[in-house]
Amino acid sequence: MQVEKILERFTELERSLGETQVWAPYSHEERERLATFLEHGRAVRAERERARRAGELPDFARLVSAWGGVSDRLRKSLVGLARRTGEPRGDFRRRWRGDPFVESMDPDEAVRTKNGWLKEVVFKRMRRESGRFVDTGERVRSRRARSWVAAGTSPNITYEKEHPGNFGLDDRRQFFARTARREAPTERFASCRSRGRRGRFLTSAIDAGSGCSSSRRQSL
Repeated sequence: MQVEKILERFTELERSLGETQVWAPYSHEERERLATFLEHGRAVRAERERARRAGELPDFARLVSAWGGVSDRLRKSLVGLARRTGEPRGDFRRRWRGDPFVESMDPDEAVRTKNGWLKEVVFKRMRRESGRFVDTGERVRSRRARSWVAAGTSPNITYEKEHPGNFGLDDRRQFFARTARREAPTERFASCRSRGRRGRFLTSAIDAGSGCSSSRRQSL
């Protein structure tokens, strides 16, 4: 675990440089963060030792819950997520046991501290209407120390949403826009458009001719 590695490294530096020298380069907020990591690292070590003595597996989920917990917030529904990825809903719950799912929560804003650290995330509460999820107007604020955003199972257009103007999107802004352009081959690779209805881009190795090889294509 990361906190264990940090604790181990900190202990080595403290032994060789002294405690004062190790803490000296850090700002006040960085010291608070490091102190939390060290505290959690010691707790993980203690839990490993407790489990070893008891002859059982360490209960890290209990520690994570005590530190504020982890939740998986879905823009849509868990049923839809399982259907899109081909896994039953029950398998998802068993895999992420201890990490609660919160459905219909679309991230809208990341709020930073004065030092630029993540403070909280503001979510839009969504509801399903006529087969689509729409904004209810309600905003839910959730204090977070870390946040990861999954791009989803549709083509990854997250970069265009965060940095508009780099790629063309379709009218619904859910997929890349169709294009008939074909790049001139460079070295062993070329880009071409698939014949599929969504017009995905393919990057492929060149065969002996000038066409695109279907054996090494990759959707972007």
